Amino acid sequence: MKRHIKRRIIFGILILIFFCVCPGGMNRLVYADEENQVFEIEIQMLPSANYTYDIRVTVENTGQDWEGVARLRLINDSYGYGECAYDTELSLPQGSIKQFVVKMPKESITNSMHWKPGIKITLLDNDSHVVKVKEFWDFFDMQADAFQMGILSDSVLTYLDLGGEEVYYNGKYLPIKLTQLNQDNLSELLDTLTILVIDHFNTSVLSDEVIEQIERWIDTGGVLLVGTGTYAEDTLSGLENLKIECTKVNEANETNIDTDVDIILSELALAELQDVTHRYYVEDDTQVWTYSWGNGAVGVLPYSLSELDSLNWAESKKQTSVSYVLDQIMTTSNSRYTSYEDKNLSILHRAFRTFGNSSSRLDFDILKWIIILYVIFVGPVLYLILRFVKKRDFYWMAVPMTVLVTILLVYWAGRGFEIEDTSVYSVTVENLSGAGDSKTYMRCYNADRKEWELCLTQGYEYAGPVEGVSYRYYDPQAEPYYYHIRKEGDRVFFGLKPSASFEDCYFVASGTKKAAQGTIVVQDIVERQDGGKGFGGGTIVNETDWDFPYFAVIAYNELYVYTNLNKGETCDLATAQLAYGWNGYYGIASYWDDFMSDAYEKKKDTDLVSALGIGICSVYTKEDPTAVVVIGVTKDWEKVVESRCNEESYGCLFVIQ
Repeated sequence: MKRHIKRRIIFGILILIFFCVCPGGMNRLVYADEENQVFEIEIQMLPSANYTYDIRVTVENTGQDWEGVARLRLINDSYGYGECAYDTELSLPQGSIKQFVVKMPKESITNSMHWKPGIKITLLDNDSHVVKVKEFWDFFDMQADAFQMGILSDSVLTYLDLGGEEVYYNGKYLPIKLTQLNQDNLSELLDTLTILVIDHFNTSVLSDEVIEQIERWIDTGGVLLVGTGTYAEDTLSGLENLKIECTKVNEANETNIDTDVDIILSELALAELQDVTHRYYVEDDTQVWTYSWGNGAVGVLPYSLSELDSLNWAESKKQTSVSYVLDQIMTTSNSRYTSYEDKNLSILHRAFRTFGNSSSRLDFDILKWIIILYVIFVGPVLYLILRFVKKRDFYWMAVPMTVLVTILLVYWAGRGFEIEDTSVYSVTVENLSGAGDSKTYMRCYNADRKEWELCLTQGYEYAGPVEGVSYRYYDPQAEPYYYHIRKEGDRVFFGLKPSASFEDCYFVASGTKKAAQGTIVVQDIVERQDGGKGFGGGTIVNETDWDFPYFAVIAYNELYVYTNLNKGETCDLATAQLAYGWNGYYGIASYWDDFMSDAYEKKKDTDLVSALGIGICSVYTKEDPTAVVVIGVTKDWEKVVESRCNEESYGCLFVIQ
């Protein structure tokens, strides 16, 4: 053997040993020289809607002109890196500063990561060389060192900081930091607050826009505390949507009410309040009227906090009273959010996994029989046929021809299944009561094992994985990502780096798309009195441009599903065809256990029923005992993906009143 051949063999063996010892070497990122790392990076959490974490990233380039990608990843010292990479394309001339916002859906974190992650920012050039890395540990915990409490009052209520005592809310124990508000700065500062106190203030001076802003703020997790007492009429004058009326104000010492926190409320002027829609829960010992509103809460006191402050009590005694009140209100918000959201997450995940399973495009029975027939035919059967016709000499030609025919049949069948492109099943859940309140859920897969990427249509602002839906093993310490979200200008791309063919993945996306036109009119829904299924009466009018093969009605803690409400038609619930129905708060679980399971087994309208289930799970947390929710599902919704793919789209349109 020649010497150069031996050298090549030895070199090949060394290369093989290297990759056996360092199997992840091919996947590692290449770092640029230290001298090229001429960037400063800072991040900040911005006030945002309930659906996303809005993280503002600031990058300053103090070196030469640069183009590349800023990649945001979640990190934790126990769990390694988050599975999703959020990339933003950047062009940074020398001496420039760029800011951009990464919108990260909360479904991408909270469902599967029971830890408070940090943030890792990596700058990569166009050749995927790392030029800068900066980590921000405990980023989500560091966003606040206190709960911000805004005081909208003509009085200065300094004792509401509870003397530095910590309170519990949304998984955190933090002290309270006070901010004095007025008519001018309320709108600007509202999104920075956790708690808003309105007491001894004429709210009729607030504009309709500010009142609506307060209501949206509560719906996304804010806590509102309203004091009344002597000033009840003025304080409630602009807060009509609280549905609380004051019928009388009792003067101090006119009533005799004690509490279990050693507070004698009879020393205060107490308002007699009326709950017009029976939505509030009244704690007898303190007379705190609490109501869970969306993901936040409202508490109304029959007395004024400013009058409580004027009493000749020890400061600690006043703070004990307020601390107890805040605990009642914040627990109301936490308990409602947890009880509904946690139950519905598991149902949402099950509905999501079922969604997209009714299509015959992935029925491999035809392919299976083609392969079975090929295996049987190409061997002894083909030989026997050729022997029978005395053409055994053609066997060497017949076998490749049979292989070619089989390949053509498989290709034809594959095109019939439309597996040559990424498949997307989407359902958009949209509130007809207002523009912009919509979310799109997508189940996707691709036949290949290579990375794929799709572009959302215009108007989508963010996308991210829905964690906890699929179950698979992965190495949490691995640097390569699994999900990939990329922002290029105002366009959003989403994709996957699969580890197997036909690997399912689940995404959520939203933005400022054009709102659907029309509405669903709901009138006079009444309970059934004979104990039967369905509602005793009421009408639903479909004033949208879509037909609803199925629609659900939620009222009086009951959930019922009806069929066939076409556009322009009116449905009388007393005589409507009932598909399924359940009483009580467990209706959503029964929806899965009975209705969806039945549809799946019968292979009838599985995707429609699953899409409606996703819609019901999405809006059920908005439901309260006094609200009526109507949600309809329709096929052939507007496409949500602009790139070439096989998309089946559904829409869930709902109203709440």
